[in-house]
Amino acid sequence: MTTKPRKPLIAKQVPAETALKLMDAAFALGVEASRSRAALAKARVLVGHFQRRRLALGDCGRAYGTSCIHEHSCVRCPLLRVDPDQRQRLTEIRDNLITRISEAEHEGWLGEAEGLRVSLAAARDKLAQTDGAIQRRNTAIALGIPTFPAITGRTVTTSTTQVSPSPHAEPHETS
Repeated sequence: MTTKPRKPLIAKQVPAETALKLMDAAFALGVEASRSRAALAKARVLVGHFQRRRLALGDCGRAYGTSCIHEHSCVRCPLLRVDPDQRQRLTEIRDNLITRISEAEHEGWLGEAEGLRVSLAAARDKLAQTDGAIQRRNTAIALGIPTFPAITGRTVTTSTTQVSPSPHAEPHETS
């Protein structure tokens, strides 16, 4: 008996909780009898990986099985892929950082102010990246494919006037 290969489950297609429920149901029904409990446990770990990579601002791009080297300072992290729909949230974070920097300077917390400035620079950089992503999403790209007017512009027109035979042409015989 041959089976068709199945399309792999992608985290964006099905919520992780739903994927886990589907795997549990399939295992309970014996649909995937060849899968061991260890394989199911590995699948749960993999789905959990994608659950933990979803953040308020977007998605974390760190590799499977790695821990966060930035101690969850996501705005500073180059692996954060900001969802363009979360631009307003990122703007609020930037504005909050500006307020916190002025408070730290007023209180004389120079180390705190320095760290907040690093975060502010990163937030501004992420905003610029997000604006670029929004602009690219809304801009058409010319692929060099001819457009319909360019194709239809190459038409051949024929004359509607009758052409009289040349005086040097041979006469046609009519019966």
